Amino acid sequence: MDKQEKKPNLFDQALVIAMKEGKLQFSKDADPFQSGVVGENYLLFSKQRKLILSIPLEKLKRNTRKVSNSFKSQGCLTISLFGIAYLAFCFVTAWPKFYVSGMNERAASAAARNMLATIAKECKGKIPYIRTGTFIVPELRGYKPKKKNIAGFYLGINRKLSGTSIDCPTTGEMKVVSEDESEYPTFSYNFGTDKKTCFAALGSDAEKRGCFNGRW
Repeated sequence: MDKQEKKPNLFDQALVIAMKEGKLQFSKDADPFQSGVVGENYLLFSKQRKLILSIPLEKLKRNTRKVSNSFKSQGCLTISLFGIAYLAFCFVTAWPKFYVSGMNERAASAAARNMLATIAKECKGKIPYIRTGTFIVPELRGYKPKKKNIAGFYLGINRKLSGTSIDCPTTGEMKVVSEDESEYPTFSYNFGTDKKTCFAALGSDAEKRGCFNGRW
């Protein structure tokens, strides 16, 4: 523990930030083995392989000196955060429509767009040098696959379930399909052409959330 306080690793730093922001209720729910660096971000995953938080590495570097003190005061802070997180959970459960309105739709759309860009960048960086590379499909709000919808993460025409570990593609299309294109745009990236396209219902709020004239 002393070594971690002197030189906190990326997982510990991400854990503190996630708990401070109310993204995580219990530290034990985060999985250090699923979490890791993707491109210029550190992705913090839960043990259920759900994406908790994506944090720019630069932000973690800036907070390196602060994390030790955060862990020392974690006792009181954790108790407060548990209470806040519990109330937030109750609020979200009771009023889901309010929770996903306005800023939250923009945040969900941005998360999907950034995730797609990060995977594309990371895969293109890996393939020319070590000829291999895998990534885990995260679960994204507004893009969750269900039996009665076509939403989710796709490679070509094949939908991949959240939590699936798949090989980096070298050609073809990768996309995240929205549950509702009037709220969240569908984003697509083509590995062969580097073309980034998006789809949103004409005149809808989704057009204002990262989809400009069919491009992102």
